[in-house]
Amino acid sequence: MIYACREVAARTCGVILVAVFLALLMPARALATDRVTCGAYDPQHRPWVALYPDINFGGEQVCFAGQGKIELINYGIEFEASSINIGGNGYFVDGVGNQLGFYPGMRVGDLRTMGWNDRIRTFVITG
Repeated sequence: MIYACREVAARTCGVILVAVFLALLMPARALATDRVTCGAYDPQHRPWVALYPDINFGGEQVCFAGQGKIELINYGIEFEASSINIGGNGYFVDGVGNQLGFYPGMRVGDLRTMGWNDRIRTFVITG
């Protein structure tokens, strides 16, 4: 950074250093998707995905909101979803790279009917 300051006007360099300093002070936030409390009001109205370990929306519901990619292994629920409730666009990915698209309002009580029971490894919410 010091070398770069020699190459530009001192005033411009000061602005760059202040911007870098402020960026370092800002709290880190997940780039996109966060695990959230299911059914909680989201003032940002982010797209969301709810997964259930059992068919017919049974078991403990797990929800994620916001755009981005989720690796379910990070939450200990990889390959466990048996039903889904969707409030956004995106796609699921299984262990070999196959994809299943989803859209707002999509509700599947039994992923066996689609051949996707216990197959979801990762998903991406695009909007």
